[in-house]
Amino acid sequence: MKQLISFLFVTLLLIIGCNNESELTSPVENNTIQEPNWIALPQAEGLYVNTEYNDTRNWDGKKSGTPLSINASYYGGPFGLVTINSSLSTERNSYTGIRTLSMTLETNSTVVTFGPEQIFNIPLKYNVTFTGVDLSGINPVTVQFAYIAADGSVQYAVNDGIVVDVATGKLGVINARIPHFSRYGFVN
Repeated sequence: MKQLISFLFVTLLLIIGCNNESELTSPVENNTIQEPNWIALPQAEGLYVNTEYNDTRNWDGKKSGTPLSINASYYGGPFGLVTINSSLSTERNSYTGIRTLSMTLETNSTVVTFGPEQIFNIPLKYNVTFTGVDLSGINPVTVQFAYIAADGSVQYAVNDGIVVDVATGKLGVINARIPHFSRYGFVN
């Protein structure tokens, strides 16, 4: 009898915990963040396994340099080849101590996630260039490099320039200032 009661209790707990309305699986507040219109990357052709590219390192905040970089390419899209060249640089004394820095690029959009969440004394600088991107229907004048702020609003990252060449499928940002780690990407 004790086994049956224990079984029923565990089953009930699982049902309640997996319910969509349960606070065990949902945030207490129902803050819905509206995802911006991230610019998409072309799908890869053939058998393609990767869903993201990443680089992670421990880095000393007293030093400057390029702690993270991703250079990748795959076949797909209207130009036949998609390339990604991405680097995150630190300035001397951007932060104190040794920290783990991580950069992950999605393969379905121009979104990069930096982690773990942290704020910097001196913003880091991010450069990325995508080539082979289908930019048809994109207005080059309205393209921005943005992030979602803590309040759910879309904020534009300070940078030295946005490159948009619809004819060649080139999209990039020059020296985007990264004052904190979160998700960043190109929006239109």
